[in-house]
Amino acid sequence: MKKIIALFGLILMIILFSYSIFRIVYQINPGICNGCGQCMIECPLEAIFFDEEIGSLRINPEICDGCGLCLNICPYGAIYEEDGRVVIKGTVLNSNGGFLLRNATIQADTVSTLSGMFGNYFLTLDPGIYDIICTAENFADSVINDVELSEYDVVEINFSLIPQIQISSNVLPESEIKLICFPNPINLSGKNRNDKATFNCFIPESGFSEISIYNIRGQKIKTLVNKVLETGNHKLIWNGKNDREKIVSAGLYIIEIKTDKYSKLKKFLIMK
Repeated sequence: MKKIIALFGLILMIILFSYSIFRIVYQINPGICNGCGQCMIECPLEAIFFDEEIGSLRINPEICDGCGLCLNICPYGAIYEEDGRVVIKGTVLNSNGGFLLRNATIQADTVSTLSGMFGNYFLTLDPGIYDIICTAENFADSVINDVELSEYDVVEINFSLIPQIQISSNVLPESEIKLICFPNPINLSGKNRNDKATFNCFIPESGFSEISIYNIRGQKIKTLVNKVLETGNHKLIWNGKNDREKIVSAGLYIIEIKTDKYSKLKKFLIMK
Protein backbone atom coordinates (compact mmCIF):
# COMPACT_ATOMS: atom_id res chain seq x y z
CA MET A 1 0.00 0.00 0.00
CA LYS A 2 2.83 2.37 0.88
CA LYS A 3 4.45 1.68 -2.49
CA ILE A 4 1.20 2.52 -4.29
CA ILE A 5 0.87 5.81 -2.38
CA ALA A 6 4.51 6.69 -3.09
CA LEU A 7 4.05 5.87 -6.79
CA PHE A 8 0.91 8.00 -6.93
CA GLY A 9 2.76 10.88 -5.28
CA LEU A 10 5.61 10.59 -7.78
CA ILE A 11 3.21 10.63 -10.72
CA LEU A 12 1.45 13.68 -9.29
CA MET A 13 4.77 15.50 -8.88
CA ILE A 14 5.71 14.73 -12.50
CA ILE A 15 2.34 16.03 -13.72
CA LEU A 16 2.64 19.25 -11.72
CA PHE A 17 6.23 19.79 -12.86
CA SER A 18 5.28 19.24 -16.50
CA TYR A 19 2.37 21.66 -16.15
CA SER A 20 4.61 24.38 -14.71
CA ILE A 21 7.14 23.92 -17.52
CA PHE A 22 4.89 23.46 -20.54
CA ARG A 23 1.71 25.36 -19.65
CA ILE A 24 0.68 28.12 -22.02
CA VAL A 25 0.13 31.61 -20.66
CA TYR A 26 -1.65 34.31 -22.66
CA GLN A 27 -1.31 38.09 -22.59
CA ILE A 28 -3.18 41.06 -24.08
CA ASN A 29 -1.63 43.47 -26.55
CA PRO A 30 -2.80 46.90 -25.29
CA GLY A 31 -2.14 48.43 -28.69
CA ILE A 32 -4.81 46.21 -30.27
CA CYS A 33 -7.23 45.68 -27.37
CA ASN A 34 -10.46 47.68 -27.74
CA GLY A 35 -11.45 47.15 -24.11
CA CYS A 36 -14.74 45.40 -24.88
CA GLY A 37 -14.28 43.31 -21.72
CA GLN A 38 -15.59 40.03 -23.17
CA CYS A 39 -12.46 38.14 -22.13
CA MET A 40 -12.71 39.46 -18.57
CA ILE A 41 -16.35 38.41 -18.35
CA GLU A 42 -15.76 34.89 -19.70
CA CYS A 43 -12.48 34.04 -17.92
CA PRO A 44 -13.35 31.18 -15.52
CA LEU A 45 -10.41 31.99 -13.21
CA GLU A 46 -10.92 35.79 -13.15
CA ALA A 47 -7.33 36.16 -14.32
CA ILE A 48 -8.11 39.23 -16.46
CA PHE A 49 -8.33 42.65 -14.87
CA PHE A 50 -8.40 46.32 -15.84
CA ASP A 51 -4.98 47.82 -15.09
CA GLU A 52 -5.63 51.50 -14.34
CA GLU A 53 -1.89 52.25 -14.44
CA ILE A 54 -1.65 51.40 -18.13
CA GLY A 55 -5.32 51.97 -19.03
CA SER A 56 -5.83 48.52 -20.53
CA LEU A 57 -6.96 45.01 -19.76
CA ARG A 58 -4.19 42.64 -18.63
CA ILE A 59 -3.87 38.93 -17.80
CA ASN A 60 -2.37 37.89 -14.47
CA PRO A 61 0.17 35.16 -15.44
CA GLU A 62 0.11 33.77 -11.90
CA ILE A 63 -3.58 32.90 -12.27
CA CYS A 64 -3.94 32.14 -16.00
CA ASP A 65 -3.98 28.38 -16.69
CA GLY A 66 -3.74 28.70 -20.46
CA CYS A 67 -7.23 27.36 -21.22
CA GLY A 68 -7.37 29.59 -24.32
CA LEU A 69 -10.99 30.69 -23.90
CA CYS A 70 -10.02 34.36 -24.11
CA LEU A 71 -8.02 33.71 -27.28
CA ASN A 72 -11.06 32.20 -28.98
CA ILE A 73 -13.58 34.89 -28.00
CA CYS A 74 -11.47 38.03 -28.56
CA PRO A 75 -12.99 39.79 -31.62
CA TYR A 76 -9.89 41.94 -32.22
CA GLY A 77 -7.08 39.38 -32.12
CA ALA A 78 -5.46 41.21 -29.20
CA ILE A 79 -4.58 38.10 -27.18
CA TYR A 80 -1.36 36.25 -27.90
CA GLU A 81 0.60 33.36 -26.43
CA GLU A 82 3.25 34.73 -24.11
CA ASP A 83 6.26 32.91 -25.49
CA GLY A 84 9.13 34.67 -23.79
CA ARG A 85 8.67 38.06 -25.42
CA VAL A 86 9.38 41.23 -23.50
CA VAL A 87 6.98 44.08 -22.77
CA ILE A 88 8.35 47.61 -22.57
CA LYS A 89 5.99 50.20 -21.18
CA GLY A 90 6.33 53.78 -20.04
CA THR A 91 5.22 57.38 -20.33
CA VAL A 92 6.40 60.25 -22.52
CA LEU A 93 6.48 63.73 -20.96
CA ASN A 94 7.23 67.24 -22.12
CA SER A 95 10.19 68.28 -19.95
CA ASN A 96 8.89 71.85 -20.01
CA GLY A 97 6.22 71.54 -17.32
CA GLY A 98 5.93 67.76 -17.16
CA PHE A 99 2.85 67.55 -19.39
CA LEU A 100 1.84 64.22 -20.91
CA LEU A 101 2.94 63.99 -24.53
CA ARG A 102 0.78 62.07 -26.99
CA ASN A 103 1.64 60.84 -30.51
CA ALA A 104 5.36 60.49 -29.78
CA THR A 105 7.05 57.63 -31.66
CA ILE A 106 8.90 55.01 -29.62
CA GLN A 107 11.02 52.60 -31.65
CA ALA A 108 13.25 49.60 -30.96
CA ASP A 109 14.88 48.10 -34.05
CA THR A 110 12.03 47.71 -36.59
CA VAL A 111 9.23 47.73 -34.00
CA SER A 112 7.55 51.04 -33.20
CA THR A 113 4.45 52.47 -31.54
CA LEU A 114 2.88 55.83 -30.65
CA SER A 115 2.22 57.21 -27.19
CA GLY A 116 -1.48 57.40 -26.40
CA MET A 117 -3.74 60.12 -25.03
CA PHE A 118 -2.21 59.67 -21.58
CA GLY A 119 1.35 59.73 -22.92
CA ASN A 120 1.68 55.99 -22.27
CA TYR A 121 3.07 53.44 -24.71
CA PHE A 122 3.74 49.69 -25.02
CA LEU A 123 6.16 47.65 -27.11
CA THR A 124 6.37 43.87 -27.35
CA LEU A 125 9.83 42.63 -28.37
CA ASP A 126 11.90 39.48 -28.54
CA PRO A 127 14.68 39.16 -25.92
CA GLY A 128 17.86 40.95 -26.94
CA ILE A 129 19.78 44.22 -26.69
CA TYR A 130 18.11 47.32 -28.12
CA ASP A 131 18.53 51.05 -28.58
CA ILE A 132 15.16 52.58 -27.58
CA ILE A 133 14.45 55.83 -29.44
CA CYS A 134 11.69 58.34 -28.68
CA THR A 135 10.88 61.12 -31.17
CA ALA A 136 8.20 63.77 -31.49
CA GLU A 137 7.63 66.79 -33.71
CA ASN A 138 9.28 69.95 -32.34
CA PHE A 139 11.14 67.96 -29.66
CA ALA A 140 14.74 66.74 -29.46
CA ASP A 141 15.13 62.97 -29.87
CA SER A 142 15.83 60.89 -26.79
CA VAL A 143 17.80 57.63 -27.04
CA ILE A 144 18.52 54.98 -24.42
CA ASN A 145 21.28 52.70 -25.67
CA ASP A 146 22.04 49.03 -25.05
CA VAL A 147 18.91 48.08 -23.13
CA GLU A 148 19.24 44.37 -22.37
CA LEU A 149 15.92 42.51 -22.27
CA SER A 150 15.50 38.96 -21.00
CA GLU A 151 12.60 36.53 -21.46
CA TYR A 152 9.30 37.54 -19.85
CA ASP A 153 10.68 40.88 -18.65
CA VAL A 154 8.26 43.77 -18.13
CA VAL A 155 10.44 46.87 -18.29
CA GLU A 156 9.36 50.44 -17.62
CA ILE A 157 11.20 53.13 -19.61
CA ASN A 158 9.98 56.72 -19.35
CA PHE A 159 11.01 59.60 -21.61
CA SER A 160 11.11 63.34 -20.94
CA LEU A 161 11.52 65.17 -24.25
CA ILE A 162 13.06 68.63 -24.49
CA PRO A 163 11.26 71.13 -26.77
CA GLN A 164 13.41 72.32 -29.67
CA ILE A 165 11.43 75.57 -29.86
CA GLN A 166 9.22 77.40 -27.41
CA ILE A 167 5.68 76.19 -27.97
CA SER A 168 2.86 78.09 -26.35
CA SER A 169 0.83 75.83 -24.11
CA ASN A 170 -2.57 76.42 -22.57
CA VAL A 171 -2.39 73.33 -20.40
CA LEU A 172 -2.03 73.85 -16.67
CA PRO A 173 -0.08 71.36 -14.54
CA GLU A 174 -2.19 68.28 -13.91
CA SER A 175 -2.05 68.79 -10.17
CA GLU A 176 -4.43 71.74 -10.60
CA ILE A 177 -7.03 69.76 -12.56
CA LYS A 178 -9.02 66.92 -11.04
CA LEU A 179 -11.24 64.39 -12.78
CA ILE A 180 -12.60 61.23 -11.17
CA CYS A 181 -14.73 58.54 -12.81
CA PHE A 182 -16.79 56.27 -10.57
CA PRO A 183 -17.19 53.37 -10.83
CA ASN A 184 -14.44 52.24 -13.18
CA PRO A 185 -15.15 49.86 -14.92
CA ILE A 186 -18.76 50.97 -15.46
CA ASN A 187 -21.44 48.31 -15.91
CA LEU A 188 -24.07 49.53 -18.37
CA SER A 189 -25.78 46.17 -18.82
CA GLY A 190 -29.12 47.73 -19.74
CA LYS A 191 -30.91 45.52 -17.20
CA ASN A 192 -31.36 48.51 -14.95
CA ARG A 193 -32.63 51.78 -16.39
CA ASN A 194 -30.73 53.61 -13.66
CA ASP A 195 -27.34 52.34 -14.88
CA LYS A 196 -25.10 55.40 -15.11
CA ALA A 197 -21.59 56.75 -14.76
CA THR A 198 -20.63 59.52 -12.36
CA PHE A 199 -17.84 62.01 -13.10
CA ASN A 200 -16.55 64.37 -10.44
CA CYS A 201 -14.36 67.21 -11.67
CA PHE A 202 -12.68 70.24 -10.16
CA ILE A 203 -12.48 73.44 -12.22
CA PRO A 204 -9.62 75.65 -10.99
CA GLU A 205 -10.83 78.80 -12.75
CA SER A 206 -14.25 79.99 -13.93
CA GLY A 207 -14.73 80.06 -17.68
CA PHE A 208 -16.29 78.43 -20.72
CA SER A 209 -15.86 74.67 -20.47
CA GLU A 210 -16.53 71.75 -22.76
CA ILE A 211 -16.71 68.26 -21.25
CA SER A 212 -17.02 65.48 -23.82
CA ILE A 213 -16.71 61.71 -24.14
CA TYR A 214 -14.70 60.08 -26.94
CA ASN A 215 -14.38 56.49 -28.08
CA ILE A 216 -10.96 54.84 -28.29
CA ARG A 217 -10.61 56.02 -31.92
CA GLY A 218 -10.84 59.64 -30.79
CA GLN A 219 -14.33 60.24 -32.14
CA LYS A 220 -16.56 62.46 -30.00
CA ILE A 221 -19.71 60.56 -29.06
CA LYS A 222 -21.25 62.72 -26.33
CA THR A 223 -21.06 66.33 -25.16
CA LEU A 224 -21.88 66.52 -21.45
CA VAL A 225 -21.14 70.21 -20.85
CA ASN A 226 -20.77 73.14 -23.22
CA LYS A 227 -21.15 76.25 -21.09
CA VAL A 228 -19.51 78.45 -18.46
CA LEU A 229 -18.60 76.61 -15.26
CA GLU A 230 -17.71 78.30 -12.01
CA THR A 231 -14.60 77.51 -9.99
CA GLY A 232 -15.07 74.47 -7.77
CA ASN A 233 -16.33 70.89 -7.81
CA HIS A 234 -18.90 69.66 -10.32
CA LYS A 235 -20.74 66.34 -10.51
CA LEU A 236 -21.85 64.95 -13.87
CA ILE A 237 -24.12 61.96 -14.48
CA TRP A 238 -24.04 60.07 -17.79
CA ASN A 239 -26.59 57.43 -18.76
CA GLY A 240 -24.36 55.73 -21.34
CA LYS A 241 -26.10 57.24 -24.39
CA ASN A 242 -24.41 59.10 -27.23
CA ASP A 243 -25.57 62.36 -28.79
CA ARG A 244 -28.06 60.35 -30.86
CA GLU A 245 -29.56 58.91 -27.65
CA LYS A 246 -28.31 55.39 -28.39
CA ILE A 247 -26.61 53.24 -25.73
CA VAL A 248 -22.89 52.96 -26.51
CA SER A 249 -21.17 49.60 -26.88
CA ALA A 250 -18.74 48.08 -24.39
CA GLY A 251 -15.14 49.23 -24.59
CA LEU A 252 -12.63 51.86 -23.57
CA TYR A 253 -13.71 55.52 -23.59
CA ILE A 254 -12.12 58.86 -22.75
CA ILE A 255 -13.65 61.84 -20.99
CA GLU A 256 -12.03 65.23 -21.61
CA ILE A 257 -12.40 68.59 -19.87
CA LYS A 258 -11.28 71.44 -22.12
CA THR A 259 -11.24 75.22 -21.82
CA ASP A 260 -9.09 77.95 -23.29
CA LYS A 261 -6.68 77.54 -20.38
CA TYR A 262 -6.46 73.86 -19.55
CA SER A 263 -7.44 70.32 -20.44
CA LYS A 264 -7.67 66.99 -18.68
CA LEU A 265 -8.24 63.44 -19.94
CA LYS A 266 -9.20 60.21 -18.24
CA LYS A 267 -9.85 56.71 -19.56
CA PHE A 268 -12.68 54.53 -18.33
CA LEU A 269 -14.04 51.13 -19.24
CA ILE A 270 -17.65 50.24 -20.04
CA MET A 271 -18.80 46.66 -19.60
CA LYS A 272 -22.09 44.97 -20.43
